[in-house]
Amino acid sequence: MQQLAAAKSVPEAHEAEPANAGVPRESALVSIVERHVLPRLLLAQPSLARPDRFGDGLSDRIPALVKYAMRSDDARLQELLHALHRRGLTFSQIQIGLLAPAARRLNTFWESDEATFVDVTIATGSLQRMMRFVALDLIPLGHPRQQNKTILISAAPGDDHGFGAAMAAEFYRRAGWAVRHDLAPTREGLVHGVAAGWIDVLGLSLTASREAESLKETIRQVRPAALNPNLVIIASGDALLRNPDIAADLGVDATLFELPSAPARTQRLVRETRHRDAG
Repeated sequence: MQQLAAAKSVPEAHEAEPANAGVPRESALVSIVERHVLPRLLLAQPSLARPDRFGDGLSDRIPALVKYAMRSDDARLQELLHALHRRGLTFSQIQIGLLAPAARRLNTFWESDEATFVDVTIATGSLQRMMRFVALDLIPLGHPRQQNKTILISAAPGDDHGFGAAMAAEFYRRAGWAVRHDLAPTREGLVHGVAAGWIDVLGLSLTASREAESLKETIRQVRPAALNPNLVIIASGDALLRNPDIAADLGVDATLFELPSAPARTQRLVRETRHRDAG
């Protein structure tokens, strides 16, 4: 199992029980929002989610971005993003240096009771729209060199977080990959996904270590079911950053934590795996 990117500079993260724990949740809508929208809004990119990584005063823009997102003020958000792009900020800088840390800050607001689940849900929806705005309108994809490779991107079943997985999908699309993004993953769905069509890579993220055993069993069932006998399985996530030993036990081919370089690294891994198995 390879580790494709070191995470030495990443400060240790700790899981904390939300301050809202114990509050009755009787509404089905609340349950859905908390399960699919709020938890771990970022796809395990703490090393990339530091706006100071890119300099140029990005960290000073985070409060305004969060404020407009919580107001669902897409017009002001777009104005801010246009201004930053005119200053020369790239796709990666805006997505990872600005939108990702804003999403993480919203998650902090929820955990510390500074915002209600409704507030955070509305704000997260705004950030997701801005992510697509950047990808489709502000800095459109153009015509990348097609890699003729397909990746299925998913959170670990039971460990859902749509924002980060969607961001990862955008980076692979821009690198010319055909991307399938499972929005509501189940073990059965992933097994069916790799069995029903050709998938070169299965990309999984794990944010909660309590789901590690379940993910291990999912991977155990996925491999023999895959139509592609050389299926490459990669993993990322907060749980793997906190405890690299989890990745070694999962049975994945590699872990990666640097999103901008992930498509190229994954491409090399696919090529190496084919050559190894052919030999």
